[in-house]
Amino acid sequence: MKQSLFFVGFCLLMTCTGCGGSKYPKVNVTAAIADHLQTQPDQPFDLGTLGSDEWQKICVLDPYTANTEGAKILGFNWDFESQSSIKENDGINLLVFVKDQSVVAFAEHLRHKGDFTSLKPSCLDREDAVVKPRKGTKDWISFVKDE
Repeated sequence: MKQSLFFVGFCLLMTCTGCGGSKYPKVNVTAAIADHLQTQPDQPFDLGTLGSDEWQKICVLDPYTANTEGAKILGFNWDFESQSSIKENDGINLLVFVKDQSVVAFAEHLRHKGDFTSLKPSCLDREDAVVKPRKGTKDWISFVKDE
């Protein structure tokens, strides 16, 4: 009986790990981007359609970005390292939604579903956030700024 109660308690604890969560909402962008690549693979994609209406610019952080590098990209400090796995995960880009000088949401986007490491500049105003897919090697798709 004691082992059963311990197991139930352990499962509840694991289920609630992170229940306190972040004050920043995570946005699921991978499904929208992957759907666009599936249905309109050669067409530009408007990042302005992602997330809530609250953000003004979107910034993309490449794998292994640390807080100091991220602050240079954003123009202000934000603790990327504790909020995401971007510092040690090369399988994602971190899309950060910004309003004024603060983060309002972010998303860990799977790079194999559309890679943003070639995107320059790293931050785009919402009104100018249209990106173009570019085919790379082995069916890898990268996004670049649509000119």
